[in-house]
Amino acid sequence: MNAMDLEEFVHTTIVQIINGVVTAQQEAAARGAIVNPTYRRGKFAEFHPASGAVPQSIEFDVAVTATDGAESGAGLRVGIPLVAGSVGGGSTRESTAENRVKFAVPVVLPRQAAKSEG
Repeated sequence: MNAMDLEEFVHTTIVQIINGVVTAQQEAAARGAIVNPTYRRGKFAEFHPASGAVPQSIEFDVAVTATDGAESGAGLRVGIPLVAGSVGGGSTRESTAENRVKFAVPVVLPRQAAKSEG
């Protein structure tokens, strides 16, 4: 498993969360439950004006590794724990610096109407 770009990691994570919400809504509806229900305006103090939905924050806390090496090139990668091993000769010059990045992305997730809201 290779480390991925921060952009790819954020994109993949958000899309998978949205897809997970949609799948959960479908299964919940089949059982009479609701995931991320719609709300009447005014019930919550903060909502997205165009949709009336309450934004959710997807919080990220990632290790970003900047690597500059003779073989690997340079770039920012999301640090993903992995176990790897290698056997061989030769040498490679590599310089690595790791930083933590914390941020949140507000997202209006798909809403599911209650049966009475149709």
